[in-house]
Amino acid sequence: MMNVRFITIHCSLLGCLMLVPAGLAQAREGQRTLPLNPLRESFRLDEDQPLTVMVSDVGRGGIVSLESRTDIDRELKLKASVISSDPTRKAMFDILKIERADPLAREDVSFSGRTLTIRGRAAPGQRVIVYLAIPAGTNVMLYVDGRLIRSGPLLKNIMVRDGKIVNSTMGYSLAAAAVYAFRLAPQQNADTIQYDARSDTYMIPWRALRALVRESVAPTFPLTAGGTIDHRKARWAIVRVDVDETGMVSGVTYATGDPALAQAAIDALMQWEFEPFVVHGRAVKIRSLVPVKLQGGQISFAADEP
Repeated sequence: MMNVRFITIHCSLLGCLMLVPAGLAQAREGQRTLPLNPLRESFRLDEDQPLTVMVSDVGRGGIVSLESRTDIDRELKLKASVISSDPTRKAMFDILKIERADPLAREDVSFSGRTLTIRGRAAPGQRVIVYLAIPAGTNVMLYVDGRLIRSGPLLKNIMVRDGKIVNSTMGYSLAAAAVYAFRLAPQQNADTIQYDARSDTYMIPWRALRALVRESVAPTFPLTAGGTIDHRKARWAIVRVDVDETGMVSGVTYATGDPALAQAAIDALMQWEFEPFVVHGRAVKIRSLVPVKLQGGQISFAADEP
């Protein structure tokens, strides 16, 4: 019986300030094709299971929509249209290319909206290579089966079995990690990621840590004797969160601010889980300062420190 494999690729690029390289955003209305970035991610399908890949980027002030496809024997190119906040400016570029070892027939390809499905016939172990078009200054996030597995330039192989990652050699370079934090918190400098050799721990901004959240618990603040929260003034606190190589919280300590609010945050954060932070192919320990705010009876982990 013929072995049939399905690969579904979702591409959702939001924003264009990070997507359009310098000079391109000033182009007049028209189309321009950018070369595919030589960096690549390679997937080996070991079982007859669907594989879902989503590539996304976060930016501001623009809209990105998928427009067309091109079938060329063993490869398929998908184009995306970048429309900046100025509607008179437009650019088109190849967003990804799928390359297969076996011929790709037109009837094996379907395209609807932002979903591209490739139905291929191949022996077990078929390798599928995804090339991404990454304009200068863009940092991408790669999801496999709904899980964030890579951010930054795509460099190394990911092994997939039964739709799950069983072995991954993907990694962050320190520079890529810094760019990642800069994209999540543009008001901070890229050098806000620092390495503490004494504790073998990377210090990362809260926004970068928040992007890795896998499970969270909402904090609760102690009520007054009358059974209510004092709404008369806003409260601030900052706590220090340590996360181990597996993404588990190893400790949360008070840094500054309102002690009662900090304790509420500590009790909640001790129950959180994160995706591992990977540097140079190795999961590492990380630490972050988390700002906490109480206002209007609601506790939130603020985007900025007081």
